[in-house]
Amino acid sequence: MRLNLFTTLTLVLGSFWIYDGLHRGFRYYPLLKETPEQLVVSRVANLNGRTILPEYVAIGSVSNVESPVVVAIFESQFRQLKAGASVAVYRRESPIGTEWINGEKIEESKPLMNILGLRFSWHFLAGLFFTGYGYFSARQRRRQLREIINHPNKRSSPADSAAAPPTGPAK
Repeated sequence: MRLNLFTTLTLVLGSFWIYDGLHRGFRYYPLLKETPEQLVVSRVANLNGRTILPEYVAIGSVSNVESPVVVAIFESQFRQLKAGASVAVYRRESPIGTEWINGEKIEESKPLMNILGLRFSWHFLAGLFFTGYGYFSARQRRRQLREIINHPNKRSSPADSAAAPPTGPAK
């Protein structure tokens, strides 16, 4: 299959969104049934200190949790949150330990679906669309190129074919 730049970008973007949709679905779907807890923010920070690809976090306390809680947040939250503000967070137990997930991340991923045990977010469906579009546009392009190669005179105008000498063996 011969790919052009647009088709390649469409396939890559679609594949990433498929992965992202499945990742979000399996990670966040079990949390939909739980009620969020409130994180009282003591400070917000950019952990890596970069302006490109920053890692914004809110650090604070959750009731009935002794150690400080660190939660990844969006840039808009980073700019708005001040000390004393509250953020909805979800507790997720993992083999590594307790992980805290920002409620805004779950809201951004909705709708989360579970079809026959396959959990996914809307990103999965968008990825399927992009990948399908990229695949079928590449197929169509290949079919058009094959048609041009196999029948070069088919695309010329009738005036061109009348003026052109006949090709092929003489009878």
